[in-house]
Amino acid sequence: MPRVSKLWAELKATVRIGKKGLSESVINEIKTQLKARKVVKVKVLKNYAESVLDFDRFKFAEELAEKVDAKLLGVRGRCILLAAKKTPSTKQQKKKRRA
Repeated sequence: MPRVSKLWAELKATVRIGKKGLSESVINEIKTQLKARKVVKVKVLKNYAESVLDFDRFKFAEELAEKVDAKLLGVRGRCILLAAKKTPSTKQQKKKRRA
């Protein structure tokens, strides 16, 4: 996987969270993109951030990562970088069973 700083520059936000907030369709879209791309950049639009009382971008990013079962790589402004969690390969699973 490329360095995180390089990912920030190369990736464009493919998911935007707007005035409807974090709906099931947005969560499902992020999960789908994580499976396909392994890394997803999410942008929280200004109208959503301003509509939520005491919006904390870091807390929101942690909650989002937990809901989509992803690893939080970082937060810059209102952009969030998520990566798919690595699942152990079948060889590693077999080794654990033998032990």
